[in-house]
Amino acid sequence: MFSKLTRLFSKQKKWKQILNERPPIKVFDLSNHIDLKPICDRLVNDEIYVDDQFPIIKLEPEKLWTADPTEDRRWHFRLHSFITVELLLKGYEQLGERRYLDKAVEMSRHWSQYHFPDSQERMAWHDHSTALRLIVICRLFEQWRQVEWDDKLADRMMEWVKKHTGKLADPGFYMENHNHGLDQDMALYVASVVFNFLPEADGWHTLALDRFWKQMEHLFAEDGSYREHSPQYTLIFIDRLLKFAHFLKGKDDRHYDRLMSGIKKQMRFLTHILQPDGQLPALGDTITQPAQRPLYHPPREEFAQLEYVFTKGKAGEAPQELDALFPNGGYAVFRNKWPFDEETMQVVFYSSFHSRVHKHGDDLAITLFAHRQPLLMDAGMYKYDYNSEERSYVISTRAHNTVTVDGADTDLKRLNIGKSGLTDYYSSPTFSMAAGAHCLYPGVIHQRLVCVLKPYETVVLDWLRGYKEHRFDLHFLFYPTLTCEKKEQSIRAARDGEPLLVMEPLLHHDRLQVNLVRGEKDPWRGWCSVEYGQLVPAWQAVYTLTGPEGRFATHLNTRPHQKQLTQFHWEKDAVQLSWRNAAGEEETAVIIWGREHIYLALNGRMQEVRHIDQPLLKEAIEEAPKYEYREKYRLERERRIRWQQEVEQLKGKNEA
Repeated sequence: MFSKLTRLFSKQKKWKQILNERPPIKVFDLSNHIDLKPICDRLVNDEIYVDDQFPIIKLEPEKLWTADPTEDRRWHFRLHSFITVELLLKGYEQLGERRYLDKAVEMSRHWSQYHFPDSQERMAWHDHSTALRLIVICRLFEQWRQVEWDDKLADRMMEWVKKHTGKLADPGFYMENHNHGLDQDMALYVASVVFNFLPEADGWHTLALDRFWKQMEHLFAEDGSYREHSPQYTLIFIDRLLKFAHFLKGKDDRHYDRLMSGIKKQMRFLTHILQPDGQLPALGDTITQPAQRPLYHPPREEFAQLEYVFTKGKAGEAPQELDALFPNGGYAVFRNKWPFDEETMQVVFYSSFHSRVHKHGDDLAITLFAHRQPLLMDAGMYKYDYNSEERSYVISTRAHNTVTVDGADTDLKRLNIGKSGLTDYYSSPTFSMAAGAHCLYPGVIHQRLVCVLKPYETVVLDWLRGYKEHRFDLHFLFYPTLTCEKKEQSIRAARDGEPLLVMEPLLHHDRLQVNLVRGEKDPWRGWCSVEYGQLVPAWQAVYTLTGPEGRFATHLNTRPHQKQLTQFHWEKDAVQLSWRNAAGEEETAVIIWGREHIYLALNGRMQEVRHIDQPLLKEAIEEAPKYEYREKYRLERERRIRWQQEVEQLKGKNEA
């Protein structure tokens, strides 16, 4: 017993000596709050704030870590990520009020009483909250040790750190190929620096960096787009990765340089994907909200362009290119101009299936922004209440501006990863287009071509080929502030009586069924989520065709009083469009759906169309026509097995 105490005393003495000689390490914060005093004052008074999506809740200290006041998974996640401790530390750092630091220590100790080393609470040792909490603990340790030292609390903090790092280093706990894993890597690295005097620290350091780059390559495409299909996460990670990059600087400069190169590409993607009004678009698991936030020492040129969109052109510099293709991530973004006003239009066309994480049934979907607001939108995120009907609806295929087959959602099983993507792209000042395809319905090929007739019109072409009689439903979801009315087969969307968009089919007027729905629940149609945890009714247009093949051609005009499109014709694999450009000149495009490429002649001259190689999608397209025969063989085999089983049963009865 004496020798054990002696060893412990020697360790503490060594820790103190190292820490006394070492300058304070500034650990990056996890929040972007500026006005911290009112939040910190309320936290000191046990009024719990986790973020703006939830009300501030008064809780007695003994109930803080055991109560369930919101019945919301995200509230618990934020709480156990130590966001309250983080805010108090940031408040202490900026305002110098010691009571904030004391409250941060008190809350941490109190959490430990209920949830350390184990807990039954679902978010106490969740793979993501564990990582974020460790960063906050490292930050707490560095601030606390500068103003006081208590051997007992220091030992306790070491125990917290070893428990957290042990979990994060465990392959069974680690979230490989997942955004949570990226935060786990950053947390493990931070702990290896702050607690570098611990014998395990070198192992944490090596493991963290090795895993970190594997995660980065999985999560972010070479073009900077985010492979988990949600722009909000791009913004979150740009912020966090900038902070982590500067934490690396001076410690691992080679990794700093590499990371900053990737962040620049991510900022370009975010610049283009943001709505012209500076808000995040409701793509995937993204909440529509202003994207502007203070970023930690961002690269100057890339930030100038991002700031231009953040501020609606009031600061920064407009990018040179109007249109942008992100072929690896599966996004094509078209604009008619950068300055933000009533005339600004943006079309986003996207299709990709890299991961099931945050994945919605949104392949080959589009969004449309004009007249200072979204016109066609995705249904949004709602919230991570995975068992609710509302969550099931917002991730469904019918909640996105694309086509459903036989009323079903696209099949998002892991075996289908890679069977969706953009295939061709062309951009010019007056005409731009992108094509894509997916094979996420058994035996069905869906190809879509989006043509942007600048400055104000878009033509969307859908070609679906199956192996039997199908019902094809083309969905368009309108922003909830719009009122819609149907006139024959056209849909007119208006705001305060002023028409903003006319949607008109260009094919199959004799066969096409048109429905306009809003706020239905059987099935769920005509809803969207523009605020966290809220679903509101919105108009939704549904165009229906039946048959083994379905072709839709939809004209979207954001200037209903002046129509650019003058002629449209689609025969077999050839499409011809004629329109008047902004100068009033007549232009013509002839597009051929080739076997592997899209061919374009613009005003009589062949154009170079960029082809995007999608090997898994190409293989799926080649296999799709064989599905009918495989299905017949499977059914015949099942029929023979059933017949054999029935014969065996009869034989058994006869023998008895």
